[in-house]
Amino acid sequence: MVEVNGQSQYGYDKGCDDAKITEPDNRYISKPGKGVGYHSDSFMSGYYDGFNDCYDADDYPASSNSTNGIFKIIVEVTNNSFNDKYGDIIVSVDQDRGNFTKSEYSTYFPAKETTSKAFAFKSDDVPIGTEFKVDINYGEEESQSASGENTPAQRAELVQFSIR
Repeated sequence: MVEVNGQSQYGYDKGCDDAKITEPDNRYISKPGKGVGYHSDSFMSGYYDGFNDCYDADDYPASSNSTNGIFKIIVEVTNNSFNDKYGDIIVSVDQDRGNFTKSEYSTYFPAKETTSKAFAFKSDDVPIGTEFKVDINYGEEESQSASGENTPAQRAELVQFSIR
């Protein structure tokens, strides 16, 4: 296996390949025996770099400015632990006209796998430049948060979390 800057080139290539697959269940990393727990830290570092470098949200359905009037946020949660987890995903958009919230409760985060959920809002409710926040709560009072903004790019916004 070739290492580039301490990272696996094979992991980078697999991450780049997976970034082009819109259905998370069809990705290499989601296959039995290929998940996060089956690879070295070097492989996974390369995988994440490859995924992020090659990810083109234009390939994902629902754009920010699309003619169908939908703004989509894709939340991906990778459970790197050896235990299955359950938790909640809450996406909120605050703005002057009101607070828009979508949630997915009791979401299953299988050990060593990635779970993906999409949240759609009307584009009129989330104009370009509007900020949003994603919270995940899981396990015994564990949580993570991330913030983002509806960018002018015509694509879904991707938010990724990693459970350790």
